[in-house]
Amino acid sequence: MYGRLVEVVVDVEAPGLPQPLTYRVAGPGEEKARVGACVLVPLANRQQIGFIVATEGVTPPADHAVRDVVALLDAEPFFDARAYALIKWMSRRWRCGIVDALRCIVPAAVSAQVQRVVRLTGAEPTAKLSPLQTAVRNALMAAGGCLPHKELLHLSSLSKGPTPNSTPRGIAAAVSALRAAGLVEDTYVVQPPRVRPRLQKAVRIPLGADAARLILQASTERQAKVLRHLARAGEPIPCTELIRTLGVSAGVLSALEKRGLAESCTVRVTRDPFRGPSVAAERHRLTDDQRAALAPILASLARSAPGRFLIHGVTASGKTEVYLRAIEEAVEAGNQAIFLVPEISLTAQMLDLVKSRFGRGAAVLHSRLSEGERYDEWCRIRRGEVAVVVGARSAVFAPLERLRLIVMDEEHDGSYKQETAPRYHTRDVAVQRAATSGASLVLGSATPSVETFYWAGRGSIQLLNMPRRIDDRPLPNVEVVDLRQAPPAIFSPRLHSAIQERLAKGQQTILFLNRRGFSTFVLCRDCGYTARCPNCSVTLTYHASTRQLRCHHCDYSRRAVTTCPSCSGTRIRHFGLGTEKVEAETCRAFPNARVLRMDRDTTGRKDAHRALLRRFRDREADILIGTQMVAKGLDFPGVTLVGVVAADTALNLPDFRAAERSFQILAQVSGRAGRGDDPGEVVIQTFNPEHYSLQAAAKHDYLGFYQREIAFRKELSYPPFSRLANVVVADTSNQAAESRVRAVAAALTAVAQSADLGVQILGPAPAPLERIKGRYRWHVVVKARNPKALGICLDGLETLAEAARAGLVVDVDPMSLL
Repeated sequence: MYGRLVEVVVDVEAPGLPQPLTYRVAGPGEEKARVGACVLVPLANRQQIGFIVATEGVTPPADHAVRDVVALLDAEPFFDARAYALIKWMSRRWRCGIVDALRCIVPAAVSAQVQRVVRLTGAEPTAKLSPLQTAVRNALMAAGGCLPHKELLHLSSLSKGPTPNSTPRGIAAAVSALRAAGLVEDTYVVQPPRVRPRLQKAVRIPLGADAARLILQASTERQAKVLRHLARAGEPIPCTELIRTLGVSAGVLSALEKRGLAESCTVRVTRDPFRGPSVAAERHRLTDDQRAALAPILASLARSAPGRFLIHGVTASGKTEVYLRAIEEAVEAGNQAIFLVPEISLTAQMLDLVKSRFGRGAAVLHSRLSEGERYDEWCRIRRGEVAVVVGARSAVFAPLERLRLIVMDEEHDGSYKQETAPRYHTRDVAVQRAATSGASLVLGSATPSVETFYWAGRGSIQLLNMPRRIDDRPLPNVEVVDLRQAPPAIFSPRLHSAIQERLAKGQQTILFLNRRGFSTFVLCRDCGYTARCPNCSVTLTYHASTRQLRCHHCDYSRRAVTTCPSCSGTRIRHFGLGTEKVEAETCRAFPNARVLRMDRDTTGRKDAHRALLRRFRDREADILIGTQMVAKGLDFPGVTLVGVVAADTALNLPDFRAAERSFQILAQVSGRAGRGDDPGEVVIQTFNPEHYSLQAAAKHDYLGFYQREIAFRKELSYPPFSRLANVVVADTSNQAAESRVRAVAAALTAVAQSADLGVQILGPAPAPLERIKGRYRWHVVVKARNPKALGICLDGLETLAEAARAGLVVDVDPMSLL
């Protein structure tokens, strides 16, 4: 047998396909076949992109012949064997396809794509064609005989006629009929990555020329200035950069080229996501608590003995400086680090700190980057030009070869959990990647997750306490206002007077409400009609700025009503509260205050987070109103008051983590106050002042909350005393969803009972959010004492027919059961 056998994961959505597949590499590409290389392979009757995942010890399959790799598209590996081991582990851990896990490692924008093209065969029709089939054939002829399949389905000349069936589905049926008649055929064309390197025109000193002599020949001072700059640089400089930095015109550069004093060339430039000036981070002398927390981390780095650490430090205790010092130590030793933060808004502030310490040695990865920026940053990391990667969830997969430290700030945050396949938790991926890379892991939070703190208490993670704020500044005084005893208003008299006092002193205020929009629902006072989403089992939220009713689950929207569509009454009223309404009331109550609002509606534009935070930091606003974006990690010394407008928004949700989330968000947002020289104050407005999570948050008592919560978890056998999986079935028919989920529950129960696993099957039942995006949702919760039992039980899903498994969502270790 000639050639070399390799295993390939084919990048295709095919749930029943047993990946990886075996192929043979022959010819010139045989020696270049390495793990992580991108290849073009045959699959059924088409060609697809794949990635080599094994080159050694591959045996031919017994049930079918081995097919040859068509082409080696990129011999430079996208990942190594260690990264593929992480992919396989993720696939098993979170019950997802190997392709879903692979796509975390290889962003779609950086690899080649296969495009399906519909091409005329040249044959003539032997039977009469339908009007739509004729139109499709004519469109292909007008386009030169071929069109990409996706483009053809959405061609405007077809979608406007000639029949009511001129929809993408109808056009696809017409193409299938033409294919069956032999009039068209499918071909597959390899397309380069969606994003390519950015090239710019540049200018340089002619190769081999004497720069000093050229400068003497310059006819103007501006020409000489450019030549001196090029001589000092010793490399080509983009024309746009010369024009911007030297203040010369394009004509000056053109004149130098014409006289032969300079020559043009093309250079690759990097799209820089670090826009704008960074704020220098002052290096303060470490406190005793910081030194004590940093010492064991540095010792683990020095010994090359990976450790796991949890820094439990109160807000403003200086955890960030400990992170940066540890990263500096890793980088100075020639190694690399990943710095994870949960929110894009935190990334913006952290970017300034990291850039000021590491300059171009830092890269950023998060979802708000443009495809071009993400491509350039990923390529810089892949080439080894980066020492530190900072970012949100996806940064944990950064292709660093010398990784020795992973830092995860605000480790408790729910946004570290991915809500689409693969439904991984970043903390668990970080633990696994640190273990396989020989890296130390540092988790940090003022309010650690119950699970993490539990494992720290059992010795699996070394606990490092930082119980005091920098300079022994006091924690803010917290006052809980019972709204049951207060007049009905957005601001209780206590919060109103506190805001007024800060405005008079020239100090800043943060107002927190974890709900955006103006009003949470619209109601007719005559007949009781409420505006509900047609796709989801929720009411529509009113947004005053656009005068729209919007669903925050499926993004359905329509114009706000002034007349009831049910009874034609005009007594339409808006109820509930959102950040938009808080902003309007703040501007009305404090007309001279400068107000900013930070939520998903105001941060949709690129770099909006960074711009808003910079304005607030520069004292261009007195009051910042926001959702959870303003609740954690932000450091503004001018803030002396935090007002929690409504503390009850998440407290009574039907979810076992509701109390934990409420405590964490209240403790975190309270920590934004009093971080400068002036003491801070927090006013929490609530209808549930007796709840233990609010009481603990008011006292800054994490241990008291933890002891109460861990007792509740143990009594009901919730994590960390068990492992959960939430199995969700969704269907456009409620009856079909119920029927399918009952089959799921029966399959899981049969395995659990036959193997005597000690597993509880809870349900089936309608999900708390019964309908989302037009699909009815039913779920089954599996509760197991250990991971092995959970895995064996979930294997029972494989006994279901493929149709029954279609669209099934298996969320292992869910953050929410809603």
